[in-house]
Amino acid sequence: AAMTVQENLRGLAQISEKSGRITYNWGPVWDNMTNERRLRFVRAAADTDACLTGAARDIRFYSNGRLVGVADPTHGIRLID
Repeated sequence: AAMTVQENLRGLAQISEKSGRITYNWGPVWDNMTNERRLRFVRAAADTDACLTGAARDIRFYSNGRLVGVADPTHGIRLID
């Protein structure tokens, strides 16, 4: 199930990994979401990654070049306004 979720997320964002940090660059779908839905997507991405890798990792989420969310193993998941 986690692999299916990750594949679906790849259709909505470009996902990359560099030096242990995961980066999601959301496409235009992000602009039309409510904050509640955005948080669900960020949480789904973080939970899926943790499930597939066995541990929570540092993930940054961007839209239009701007940081819009963070999933941090120490501080949790949050949106950035």
